Amino acid sequence: RRVHGIVTEIQITTVISVFYSLIEPDSPQIMVFSLKKPDKFDSLRPFKVIHQTLGITAINFQKHSLVGYTELLLVPLKPELRNFVLNAKQCRIYQVCFNGDLDATFEYNDPTLEICSSESNQRNLDHFDACHSGVVSSVDPDAGNGELTIKIPQKLEASMRECRPVKVNLEFSLENPSGGLQFVVPDGSGSDVDRGCHAFSYGRENSSRLWFPCVDAESEPCTWSLRVTVDNGMTPVCPGELVDTVYNADSSQKTFYYSLNVPTSAPNIGIAVGPFEILVDPAMHEVTHFCLPELKTLLSHTTSFLHQVIEFYEQTVGNRFPYSNYKQVFVDQAPFVSQSYASMGLFDTNLLHHSGIIDHVPEAMTRIAQVVATQFFGCFITRARWSDAWLPKAMAGYLSGLYRCKTFGTNEYLYSVREDIRTVCAYEADTGEMILDAQRKEPAQSVSTRYIDVMEKKAYLVMRIMEHRVGRDTLIQVLSKLLSLASQCAGAKYSSGTWSNILVSTHSFFKLVAMVSGKDLASILEQWIFQSGCPSLHANYTFNRKRNCIELDIIQEPGRKGVSKYMGPLTVRIQETDGSFLHTILIEDMTSHHDVICHSKGRRPRKKRVPLMNGEEIDVDFNYIEDDSPVMWVRLDPDMLLIRRLEIRQSDYMWHYQARFERDVTAQLDAVVGLLAFPNAIAKICLSDIVENDRCFYRVRLAALHSLASVVTSMASSVVASSSSSLSVGYESLLKLFRRMYGSRSCPEIIKLNDFSNFQSYFLLQAFPLAMSRIRNSFNLCPKEVLAFILDLIKYNDNRLNKFSDGSYRSVLVEALSRTITPAPSLVTSSDKLTPEANVVLEEITRLLNLEKVIQSYKYEVTVACIKALRVAQCNGHIPLSSEIFQSYARVGIFIEVRLAAFHCLVDMLSETSSRGLLAYLLDAVEEDPEPRVRYSLVNMLIDKPPFLAVSRGTHPLDTVHLVDRLWLTINSMTSHDSFLRGDLVTLYRTMYGSGQPCCLPPLDLPLQTAGAKRRHPVADSSGGAEEEMRRRKKQRRYLEEVGSVESGLDSRDGSPTSMDGSRRTSPNRDGSR
Repeated sequence: RRVHGIVTEIQITTVISVFYSLIEPDSPQIMVFSLKKPDKFDSLRPFKVIHQTLGITAINFQKHSLVGYTELLLVPLKPELRNFVLNAKQCRIYQVCFNGDLDATFEYNDPTLEICSSESNQRNLDHFDACHSGVVSSVDPDAGNGELTIKIPQKLEASMRECRPVKVNLEFSLENPSGGLQFVVPDGSGSDVDRGCHAFSYGRENSSRLWFPCVDAESEPCTWSLRVTVDNGMTPVCPGELVDTVYNADSSQKTFYYSLNVPTSAPNIGIAVGPFEILVDPAMHEVTHFCLPELKTLLSHTTSFLHQVIEFYEQTVGNRFPYSNYKQVFVDQAPFVSQSYASMGLFDTNLLHHSGIIDHVPEAMTRIAQVVATQFFGCFITRARWSDAWLPKAMAGYLSGLYRCKTFGTNEYLYSVREDIRTVCAYEADTGEMILDAQRKEPAQSVSTRYIDVMEKKAYLVMRIMEHRVGRDTLIQVLSKLLSLASQCAGAKYSSGTWSNILVSTHSFFKLVAMVSGKDLASILEQWIFQSGCPSLHANYTFNRKRNCIELDIIQEPGRKGVSKYMGPLTVRIQETDGSFLHTILIEDMTSHHDVICHSKGRRPRKKRVPLMNGEEIDVDFNYIEDDSPVMWVRLDPDMLLIRRLEIRQSDYMWHYQARFERDVTAQLDAVVGLLAFPNAIAKICLSDIVENDRCFYRVRLAALHSLASVVTSMASSVVASSSSSLSVGYESLLKLFRRMYGSRSCPEIIKLNDFSNFQSYFLLQAFPLAMSRIRNSFNLCPKEVLAFILDLIKYNDNRLNKFSDGSYRSVLVEALSRTITPAPSLVTSSDKLTPEANVVLEEITRLLNLEKVIQSYKYEVTVACIKALRVAQCNGHIPLSSEIFQSYARVGIFIEVRLAAFHCLVDMLSETSSRGLLAYLLDAVEEDPEPRVRYSLVNMLIDKPPFLAVSRGTHPLDTVHLVDRLWLTINSMTSHDSFLRGDLVTLYRTMYGSGQPCCLPPLDLPLQTAGAKRRHPVADSSGGAEEEMRRRKKQRRYLEEVGSVESGLDSRDGSPTSMDGSRRTSPNRDGSR
């Protein structure tokens, strides 16, 4: 379009529409499915929210309550509209009126308070899933439903017919919320400000309804005004820009006014209120950081790189940051380590660290970078519907992946991709239900925390596949166009369909990518997005000298759970004596045979300079090759473009060459693992050379060190007669290697003073004791020399001249010490019956545990390691089975990482003791613990190591009717305000009982009863569900008390504390720990 001779930018939707009209619907150059006009994301909701004002007038930290109001500017879309339906849970609604003076009647109904009818005797998840799907759909805002129905007065019927905007005003309060809003009130005396009381919102996927009335849908963006009144000393942090601060008449309170002019959906609105210390980023004044008192020094160091992240993202996508400012808030008791809201990031305060910390820096940088990327895709550009939730996560993950690649290097980036593939494949094998975009996908309220985490990883991996298919420049161009179009429409005033360009769907996104790239992407949709499962490929090959080719056989196993069938191209890279050659084969069947021609001759000299993939030439000794094959090694899918399990069989010399000469870190890691199948002297030499090679990537060196310990053990156990001498030689070789790298010059037997300035050397130093503690003789016992070696490391550890903290290193030494513990000859009942080795180990663990109470390490890492070491001693029969020590460390008030370690030990003990008392204690923590992260983590621990499995079929002593009733009651009616906890408990229930009726229950002759219909409550008070839950809880307690008393020693929760005190907020110690 030309205006006065100047070409102006036109909307990309217009270009797409014109382009679609010029091509055939089945044009193979673009996509194999028909192309239609872009989705308009039409919702079943009969009105549109233009603007919403949210005001918090009072916050009471002692009562865990707040009082507020909200005003929604709504535009009717249908003349016959008679009701407005909103979302609200837990809130007590006092008044609803239109245009500020016209009162209206309203009705509240929350069917999620009880999923299945209480009269039903069904206890199977098939019945629950059917009821839950109907219940969630009945309050789904995308379907035009909700918990709060407001009747439009007759005086406004004329306005409805003319579709004129109206204002809806609501006054509400929130008391003792069970989810969505976390109040942190430390014990002690003084004011709320002095004690560090604070509150913040949390939750994922449509959780804003838990603390204020709204249309809780990603597909409903609008502008916002937020007003929060707090006491002096408190600071509220909200999305948007702070425009004004007004004191009240006596200056005891002040009101903060925030304005968010970028259209944003309600799920991306959050809040944090507390006595925060404020730090304006010195390199970028639009960025502000907030933390709890006395942590500002740690805050400054942790966030010093943030401006580089924002600048990198802006340069990559060619667009400015979507909001005028950005705020980061660090809070205590955060359920998730990080969470994104519009122009605001919420983080766990345990991410803060000082300059002496090494191990936790990458995680903190990755988390912060991910949240900033979510500001572009996830908060600014959001999904159209729940089935499209994977797409913003994929784009944000892809953007943050580019930053990780730039900051940590390509090798670390490839290693993380390799680990993500393994995580996704393992989850698919366990559940087999990871479908990114399904026509009938489970709603957000039905999934677990682990599902969301794995979905983010798989979505990011799919985006990598797309990047390879269309090219990085093309994909970044698409992302840039999406942001440009969204920025253009976000700055315009509302009109019909204006803000729909902020929403993105799978279908419209792939259409846009196909149009820009001109490539067929249907195979990506079908293989990775519209179906679940990961391919499992097993490859074997032989060299045909006569034809000078390799005969490659690939077999798939699609019959197992979580395994899908793959049909498509597969890249094969063959390293030959004349160079590296890339081939592409086509997988067309479950078993496929391929002849790949080699470019090199079979005859060759003993030594030759061989060109590698990166152009480097190396001298190779071919004496190890057994035949006349020119093939040095073979790799399948070298660029990791498939989300797959892959197993390839090669000769030992091929693994040797691949480990020594391949320059790709993933290939080196595969070779190091492959050498475990060939425990011989050549493998031992090869692994030792990799460990000593400081030019090799440090993660490869760590893997080689652990493989070396396994090879030494296998070599010793393979020859029983000479196992002692063989083991001694293997141990001495590792010890010489360690002394050569870390021993003092004057006395190699004594380790050098700590100097962690070389990070690769530091991580390798940590790996040495762990690797050596894995060495075993033919009797599966750890040699005494290994124990003495680790004790010497603890004894001579000197960190006086080191500028970095040695807390992580000392915790690793404790872990290595615990790994030397071997099974006791008989169960030990008193200390005088301990073996000398076990006695030394337990004395050292006790000493370090007591020392930790005086001089704390960062995040109590040494205490965590000591707790886990005590559990190892229990498992090996060196100390009696008792849960008292772990329960004392699991008490409320103890540092979160210590509590989780103690709970992990208790869950592990449960599988061994099958104690009903211990199981009841753990379930009490799941239901009543004040920290959401403890509840989520504990349930996932039980999922990883359940008390019993469904295959026990009622024979396990813990598989009782009472346990079924308790879990069912918790899932059905006690987790209505915490959808993630409900989803995790459903996963636990399915792990123990399957999807059908538990075997311990009597058979049912009654038909299934559906509880999905709405249940009308006579009072319009959504907080009534809390009283109903309390009644059910008391009834449950009385019911469980009739079961009988629990075992003695396992239900003690009042034992003497043996850990640090329970303060929630502490000042940093001299080493920066809290």
